[in-house]
Amino acid sequence: MAGRRERAQAIKLRKAILMDLGIKEDRVARWLAYEISDEDIDSVPTELGIYTGPEVAHKLLVINPNLFKHGQSGIARYGALLARKMGEFAREGRPTYVTDHLSDFSTMESVLPIQEAGAEQPEQRVMERLASRLLQRGEDPRLLEALEHGFWFGGSFMIGRYTTSREKVIANIRRHVDVSPKEAGKLLNQLAQSGAVLTEGGYSINPHVNEVQDPDLRQAVRHLLHE
Repeated sequence: MAGRRERAQAIKLRKAILMDLGIKEDRVARWLAYEISDEDIDSVPTELGIYTGPEVAHKLLVINPNLFKHGQSGIARYGALLARKMGEFAREGRPTYVTDHLSDFSTMESVLPIQEAGAEQPEQRVMERLASRLLQRGEDPRLLEALEHGFWFGGSFMIGRYTTSREKVIANIRRHVDVSPKEAGKLLNQLAQSGAVLTEGGYSINPHVNEVQDPDLRQAVRHLLHE
């Protein structure tokens, strides 16, 4: 009896969360709350946001709540396809209007066969996904390489109070990224301006992830720190 009450309470809570996310139709929110898990509510928006950005991910989930039913791995495949489509829009100079363009992919069932017919499907590493996102936004994806390789010394990252010199970071960046010293310095400056890198008393990755202003660099720092 207690187990049944607990399940009913969990469903009620999931429904409330879904409605807060923007799924306002009571019947849809209630039905979906029965079908998905607490983990789906947390992981699906986050995973989709890696590919499309949080704002587009939120709009897509409101337009098509069924996306929650496909879990983190399914939404990653869907997100990869959307990222490619959004990249096409960016190259053509067209904005991404969710209602006009992306709502054609109204269910996973309609999207996945297109992907299986010819699009790449291997799981991309998180940093590769974020690089794609930066490129779509017109930012330099080499920022991620600079962050990932510039601060790796002796088998670990320079984080927080464990610092190194600017010159050593630039040298490390240039060992892994095909850039001039000036370009490496510019990448390092951009990382510092975003809050991903600390510069007081030496250079290191900022361990306080929420202080990183750029959302993609914030996700990159979180990934590198295994948070």
